[in-house]
Amino acid sequence: MASYELPSGVLIVFLYDEPFGDLSSDVVIQQHLEVLGSFVSYYNANGRDTAGKSPSGAAAHAYPAAALVVSSLHHRSNHSAREQQHITAYVCSRIGWNLEPKRSNACVHIYSWNEQIDQGFSGYWIKNSNSNTFKSPIVGEKLQRALDNQRELPL
Repeated sequence: MASYELPSGVLIVFLYDEPFGDLSSDVVIQQHLEVLGSFVSYYNANGRDTAGKSPSGAAAHAYPAAALVVSSLHHRSNHSAREQQHITAYVCSRIGWNLEPKRSNACVHIYSWNEQIDQGFSGYWIKNSNSNTFKSPIVGEKLQRALDNQRELPL
């Protein structure tokens, strides 16, 4: 569990131990953070998702993004075999992030070109705009551990 602050001030929080497994390296971390950073820039500029929805309309309570809580790295969907590989993240606005417990109002799937994380951000999909308060004791503990383990961005 770790967190990183992007140059834009948006916080990226990974909710699992050693998020990059055997591939744990600055290069792999940097690739994921670059995709997430590009997503944040596009999302906060009100860029439309793959279904044509804008975050200010479809996910108004999670716009603009102040924090991303990443629940899974680049992976194939367990629910839809046809969906591209993606990163799953919960988007929190400044208001939602400052609540206790913290609240997200959008779950997004973040895509990379050719399903390769090293090729950069290619788009995203607002999966839902349901409220998620991270109130599970296990999730709350993981969130706090990640926040306590804030790291410098890889160069």
